[in-house]
Amino acid sequence: VRDQGRDLREVPLAEIGGRWEIDWEGLERAAVVEGKAAKVLLLCHPHNPTGRVWGVEELRRLAAFAERHALWVVSDELHADLTLEGKFTAFANVAPEPVRGRTLTLTGPCKMYNTAGLGIGAMFSHDASLVARVMKKSTWVAGHPGAMSVAMWRAALKDDGLWRREVLAYLRENRDVVEAFVAERLPGVRMGHVEATYLAWLDYRGVMGEAAGRAQKVLLEEGRVMLNEGAMFGRGFEGFVRLNFATSRRILTEALERMARVHRRN
Repeated sequence: VRDQGRDLREVPLAEIGGRWEIDWEGLERAAVVEGKAAKVLLLCHPHNPTGRVWGVEELRRLAAFAERHALWVVSDELHADLTLEGKFTAFANVAPEPVRGRTLTLTGPCKMYNTAGLGIGAMFSHDASLVARVMKKSTWVAGHPGAMSVAMWRAALKDDGLWRREVLAYLRENRDVVEAFVAERLPGVRMGHVEATYLAWLDYRGVMGEAAGRAQKVLLEEGRVMLNEGAMFGRGFEGFVRLNFATSRRILTEALERMARVHRRN
């Protein structure tokens, strides 16, 4: 956003009762700042890195907010196929007009099918002219899918779904392994329940206090476990780390054991 010379107004999620929620008051404050109205709402659904799947009522409330402030909406739904529990509902499916016509939805196969290197995705809207306007401005920014990536996505969509169901079942088990391990072996570290994605969002602030921002570095240097640093996801996430559990149970267990050893030493 800043690279395009625009004003970025971050609205961190609120943690309420151990669950990540939308900060509705924060959204309202960000809608108009010093008399300048926001123009675009960027929505991540399901949410990365917290793993939340926004429910129908939350989406309707977001749509009402967008309508009230005449916002364009970009809904990043790249992790939709990785919903582990509950039901995923696309934002545009519940947004009334005119919000639906002012919404761009982004998706692609790379998360579900682990094909990021093939570089293909899709952008669509109920208003075809909106897609055309964005494409005209993003000719050299958007990806350039080739024959292999197109063939891959077609094959994935034509599959009987068995592979996908087995992957989701394995990820649910991995999710449960991580949640149980954090609760039992990493005292003081907090983790919200993952409803979608293959990512665990770990809060080290209660363990390391003011030094929590160094958690990622300590785990890498002392445990040789490479996690994503929370600060890269925006303001207010210092002291968090993101763990990717889309791997074999053996590798996941080894990584968790290394984290536990670092935990004990420190």
